[in-house]
Amino acid sequence: METRASYLLVGSFVLVLTAALIAVVVWLGGKGLDQKNVRYASYFAGDVTGLGIGNAVRYRGVPVGSVVNIAIDPKNVERVRVIMEVDETTPIKTDTVAQLALQGITGVAFI
Repeated sequence: METRASYLLVGSFVLVLTAALIAVVVWLGGKGLDQKNVRYASYFAGDVTGLGIGNAVRYRGVPVGSVVNIAIDPKNVERVRVIMEVDETTPIKTDTVAQLALQGITGVAFI
């Protein structure tokens, strides 16, 4: 009887732990579902070394989005087109200028 009780206890513990893990993953995964993003295209005349898909987009130092696509502009091969997704609540004006910056000594770039 004692051996069977410990199997029941261990099985119950594993099931509860698995359910808790699934709940945490679903909660963390759904955290950004209600955030709406707006896509912006920015064109750079120079190289964009260090910039990659998924890198941060910051507005006055505050992270507001990420880089979605990087490609050479098909209309002008001397420019690089960068598509960014930015939170729709970010107050971006028509005269806002994007610039590339490096983060610390790592060489990782952000906009």
